[in-house]
Amino acid sequence: MALEIVAMVRSGLWIYRHAAALGIDRERIFLSGSSAGAQLVAMCLTRDWLPEPLKEAELVRGATLLGGLYDLEPLRSAYIGDAIGLTAAESARTSLIRNVHNDLPPSVIAHGGDETRAFAEEQERYVRSFQKAGVAVTEVAVPGHDHFDLPFGLGDPRHPLGAAAERMMRR
Repeated sequence: MALEIVAMVRSGLWIYRHAAALGIDRERIFLSGSSAGAQLVAMCLTRDWLPEPLKEAELVRGATLLGGLYDLEPLRSAYIGDAIGLTAAESARTSLIRNVHNDLPPSVIAHGGDETRAFAEEQERYVRSFQKAGVAVTEVAVPGHDHFDLPFGLGDPRHPLGAAAERMMRR
């Protein structure tokens, strides 16, 4: 099922091929996602994840990932792992923290300051994996925000999250 969902999200990159007709600068395509959407965006940009590589994914200029899950291994021992039948092989394949490569676009990886410590630590480990791979990454922990209200600051350049995303887009 995960392959099909990621393929559907990746199909949205048709916008690159039709940018001129839509009046869009195809050199300025950025992706963002929150929660499961952050994981899906990250999967779209991870090479060799799908059987057929999508060239347009390589042309994305940047990504903003808000409160995603990037390491699914801890879920295998939680009740959710049994409920969704998460195997060790699926966990390894879909745990993006283990699949960061050096040709990912610059990214903003954010979490709310009011998240649990375990959740914040996962975000921090994902940021470190970008740094280790040599990928430009900005980590943002937004005080007073949690998993659900974090995305509201994305469109506001005065908000720490909006400011970080805008800086990335101006590179």
